[in-house]
Amino acid sequence: MIHINHSARVSLSVLAASLFIPILGIALQSEAALERFHNRTLSAWPEAAAFRSDPVGYFRTGKEWFADRAFPIIQATRLEERLAYFVLGSAPEPQITLGKDEHVFLNGGSSAAVNAIFASACVRAHNPRVARSLEANLQAWAKVGRRRRLRVDVILVPTAASLYADKLPDAVPLLYRQACLERMNGKSPLLEVRAPAQVHFLYPLHEMLEARADVAFFPRGNWHPTGLSLKVVRDAYLARLGVTPPGDERLELGQAPAENLVDFGIEVEEPTYFLRNENVSVESLRDAELRTRIADLFIGNRFTSHVFSNSKPAVDETLLMLSDSFGDFASVAFAGAFRQLIHINANDLELENFSKLIDRLQGFEHLDRLLLLQQEGNAKRVGSSLK
Repeated sequence: MIHINHSARVSLSVLAASLFIPILGIALQSEAALERFHNRTLSAWPEAAAFRSDPVGYFRTGKEWFADRAFPIIQATRLEERLAYFVLGSAPEPQITLGKDEHVFLNGGSSAAVNAIFASACVRAHNPRVARSLEANLQAWAKVGRRRRLRVDVILVPTAASLYADKLPDAVPLLYRQACLERMNGKSPLLEVRAPAQVHFLYPLHEMLEARADVAFFPRGNWHPTGLSLKVVRDAYLARLGVTPPGDERLELGQAPAENLVDFGIEVEEPTYFLRNENVSVESLRDAELRTRIADLFIGNRFTSHVFSNSKPAVDETLLMLSDSFGDFASVAFAGAFRQLIHINANDLELENFSKLIDRLQGFEHLDRLLLLQQEGNAKRVGSSLK
């Protein structure tokens, strides 16, 4: 007979109990936090009826449900990522590229899409066929504007890889590095795009390249431009409108966490400009009212929106900005120029609901101008909402 002493029994009990921690800890976690961590909707528990019809599939789905929620998946992953960055000097995840001179690039939207952003922003967006298609779409937008009595403009914002291609490491495939270097050297078919008289089109590559030497212009660890970089984009747009930029705003140089690292629990402070304008007010109640009118048009009712008012505008108009995530920060800068600005991140808008969205917004507020703002890799999306 095998005898187990008291200390051994305690050790075995502790070990057995620890095996239940990943299960017991599930209840301590927030579903919303887990969805942000995985960047997707969590796997659902399988239907009971599925056990009879497909027991293998039932247990596979149950395993996926558990894998999404096993405790402490977030904390353990973040620790691993911090060790990779601070101890090994390597990227925390495959979609992050560590560049020269402390630049940190987002190369893809996930670990399963490595270099997809380099491919879309530096290569595909600058195909001559895309430029020709964009010209046709601008003609179509001119018709939309006339029909809806709106002035329609389009801005494609260069990404960090186009502005700082010389900071990309040799580990980035040559195809993408060469394409990005073409943009950094000021070459792109998008610069040749001709818009109809009623539409202003802007790809402010040259304007942004002129300011890129400022270390805080486009923060080195960011995917989204902020501060000075957005002021340059906005002022280039105002120049197309023949408008002088607002004089009552100021740039403050400060520090902010590198955006491309902070989601991995890595906080590295970067020089960052903050654009301040005391004439601009956030209209929270108006924004809440707006959201109740349009929420059902979006996938999962999830979208970012802002409503701003300006007591001393350079342009006495109400601007509707429909954008990708680049507009989330850009809207603040553009609000400094217009009497009123309504911004909606349309990434999760059902395409068939675009006309409904404009209908409801024109019923919500008199709109003078529609601005479609996208990062350069989304050039094709300018025409998608017309379909």
